[in-house]
Amino acid sequence: AFVCPIHPSREIKMFCFTDGTFGCHDCIDKKPDHWKCERVKTQNRAIGIVYQHFREARCESHLEDLASHFCLSENKGRCPKCVSECVKGGHQLSVLNDLYNSQMNLIEEFD
Repeated sequence: AFVCPIHPSREIKMFCFTDGTFGCHDCIDKKPDHWKCERVKTQNRAIGIVYQHFREARCESHLEDLASHFCLSENKGRCPKCVSECVKGGHQLSVLNDLYNSQMNLIEEFD
């Protein structure tokens, strides 16, 4: 089963493009910052969504550049030019490849 990481008794139903996470309806509905979401019905669709979100992500400040990191403080993709600004600002960053791999590992459990 494709189990919600927060509510293990529930299945994952949605993917949030705002912060790049999967969740059940309660996870997505209870957070006001989850505004751009898509229903996930199949494993193939989940893979496509994650690929689009993490592998083709653009920097929000430099749209011509691919994002290498995701600023967890701002919920935005960031290119190498922006990473130093985020670090100076004390923001929490994650490498996009790490997020991509963690989401793909979660999808592998999807029946």
